Amino acid sequence: MKPLMGALVFASLLLPIPSLQAAVYYIATTGNDTNPGTLALPWRNITRAATVLTAGDSVYIRSGSYSERVVPRNSGTAAAEILYSNYPAEAVTVDGSAVVLAGFQGLFHIGGKNHIRVSGIRVQDAGPDLQTPGFLVMACNFVTVQSCSTYNTRSSGIGVWNSENIIVEGCDISLACNDGGQECLSVAQSASVIVRNNVVRDGGPGTNGGEGSSCGDSGQVN
Repeated sequence: MKPLMGALVFASLLLPIPSLQAAVYYIATTGNDTNPGTLALPWRNITRAATVLTAGDSVYIRSGSYSERVVPRNSGTAAAEILYSNYPAEAVTVDGSAVVLAGFQGLFHIGGKNHIRVSGIRVQDAGPDLQTPGFLVMACNFVTVQSCSTYNTRSSGIGVWNSENIIVEGCDISLACNDGGQECLSVAQSASVIVRNNVVRDGGPGTNGGEGSSCGDSGQVN
């Protein structure tokens, strides 16, 4: 029996190990959501990626304007975050001018998810409700919004609520709180939040809000 067991162990070492490599997808205005999402055959909408990406996956978005609301469906993990990013050196805009948002809905809305990173994406024209921000991070853990920009959002350009371990860095927020509520960059009821190297400028009329930035009812905000 000993030689047989040894042979079985040796044979098991020769079996192929399932790949743990994460997937990388691409989106372009010339794509189609029935495509496989490769660089040569990209998807058309960011929403397609938002429904598909799982822990460790990344999506790179080619230049252009995308008229849609983005709501990630899945979370990443501590060892394998999910990445939404512009394609290197290309300008990407999520345009909400044809999207109707209700109260406390973000145009790019990350709700109840963990370990997600958003990089190099611009959102604009989020509304019409008074409480509709560009980016909204709600009830999340370990989410990063970096090198993004917002323009003409009825409420905050970027809002963080009821979340922990959040980073907002290197973002440009312009014409936020365009007669809506909250602050241009709002952090509320959250803990362990890092806000650094952001630019807040050209705020809206401020009838219902409009302060530059606020970290209210939050702990450990740096």
